[in-house]
Amino acid sequence: MRLISLLSITALFALSCSNDAAPISSSDTQEDVSKEKDVSADIPKTKDMAADTPKIANDMGRDEGNTDMTKADTVDMGPDFPPQTCLFPSEDVKCPQGPYGPGTFFTKVEIVPDDSCCFDFTKDGDFDNEIGKILTTLGAFGINANQNIATAIQEGSLVYLLEYESWENETQDSDLAINLYFGSDAAPDFADNLLGMGDFLIDSTSINQATQEPKWGFKKVSVKDGNLDASDGILRLSFPGLLDAVRMEIVDARLTAKIDPSADLSAGGRVIISEGKLSGAFLREEFFASLNEAATICTCMGASIFTPRGDGNYDCDISPAQEAACQLSPVQGCRFLGSKTTCRVLGNLGSRTDVDTDNDQVTDAFSFGALIEGTGAKIVDL
Repeated sequence: MRLISLLSITALFALSCSNDAAPISSSDTQEDVSKEKDVSADIPKTKDMAADTPKIANDMGRDEGNTDMTKADTVDMGPDFPPQTCLFPSEDVKCPQGPYGPGTFFTKVEIVPDDSCCFDFTKDGDFDNEIGKILTTLGAFGINANQNIATAIQEGSLVYLLEYESWENETQDSDLAINLYFGSDAAPDFADNLLGMGDFLIDSTSINQATQEPKWGFKKVSVKDGNLDASDGILRLSFPGLLDAVRMEIVDARLTAKIDPSADLSAGGRVIISEGKLSGAFLREEFFASLNEAATICTCMGASIFTPRGDGNYDCDISPAQEAACQLSPVQGCRFLGSKTTCRVLGNLGSRTDVDTDNDQVTDAFSFGALIEGTGAKIVDL
């Protein structure tokens, strides 16, 4: 799945298939992807979260060497409301039991096309969303990332799940936890999932195999007046399009949303969210490293093709023979990346970073903003 996990993010940055092109199926896109590389750090699922997570410089600072998650100190929001009768986890035999807490399935992930959303990373009074602006600029070339994402969600090939822990009241709670997973339908019919009645399995790539803990989530989460506010997160997001899915990490992830009063906070419960806003920063270095890994997997190239120039941009090194071979590849992602024109366009996007994640006064990441909607989801197993 790594080739699948590496290339479609390029749809966020450069040329893509035409608007009327059908989404590419996994059978068309896998070339040598037997192993999924574990590139993210462990995120303990329990309340004892440890160490620092990467964060942007304007208010957090970043520790390159440690990306384990730990819940930050919470702000006193006043007294919490009385808890629901059955929560997760619970030792009450009268309450639902199970290995996973209440869940949400994302029914909408829409990248905002401009800087009208979703977070002001640079503290200049305006939202920052460089990814959205890049997509708008390249729209004339046939990029339609949002359509590809929507199709993948509707077909069930792209499943994001949120799991909540230690959440006591759907309206007011100053201290809970959220994990993010990739998942799949636990039954053959996907339609009930979109209606909030689905059961889901967690994709094993979302779990650290050494610790059996979730890899991604938010370390500071609260609910006030029915509004969810999660920050200090590391997430893995997927962008289907040229290949099945490119999965890249977002640092300093943030999520705000309204919680539906019907939320069931017990094991296997369901939580509906609306008017969600998701933001974060994609690291430039990881982006180009992933493109190089993809080029290595494509047999028509078989080697890294991007090298840093020193000005934030990257040179592209594709020979005429490689380009000719890639245009004959059965894998559309390899044909796309193996085009000299596309490769140069991608390389010249490097200088468009707008977020400084390591506090050195130099930008090194692309800001990102998306609108989110989610329906109830019962998480049943791995």
